[in-house]
Amino acid sequence: MYLDFGADKMNINKLTCIFNDELLEQNYSEKKWIKLDKYIRNLLIIGHLIFLMVIIDDIKKLGFMPSYILVILVTSIICYCLIASKNLRKKYYNEYFGIIIPILMANGAFHYYFTGIKFPVGEAVLPILIFLIFILYPIHFLKSIQAVVISLLPFILLLFNQNNLDLGKIPYLIILPFGYGIFTKWNNEFSQRLDYV
Repeated sequence: MYLDFGADKMNINKLTCIFNDELLEQNYSEKKWIKLDKYIRNLLIIGHLIFLMVIIDDIKKLGFMPSYILVILVTSIICYCLIASKNLRKKYYNEYFGIIIPILMANGAFHYYFTGIKFPVGEAVLPILIFLIFILYPIHFLKSIQAVVISLLPFILLLFNQNNLDLGKIPYLIILPFGYGIFTKWNNEFSQRLDYV
């Protein structure tokens, strides 16, 4: 009997993977938040510690660049505020993972691009970014696609500029991981809402 219900009857938008009914979506988000809060807090802490190691390595290679440091300071302050405040974390975690983190990523790619210094990670950064955002980040389906695109484009331009990426590798490094990530994220979002109903 359960299998007879389609997405329309469940009131779930097939494109966005959210409930068409705003009240239903709000109730779902409230219930989901109870499970997500500690995970998001831990993810913020662990993610920031990893970013600090990356930042230290970048500064060693790029030198002390005020424009690079300024973005790091602003994004770090935002991260600390979300770690410290449950209310801010609940209200803005989607924006943090969907916008602030990609800005932080683009900041590094931008400075490597314009200094001409060799990016140490190389092409391996592309599938890593795709999987991190789609699999680990607890953000809505469309926001996760937005985050992937904003994060990837600067690195793609950087790698092409430094002759680290050729067209033959794009299907394996970008298209396949991106397709798998979209399928996994969409399926998880959709299934969780079906289970909730």
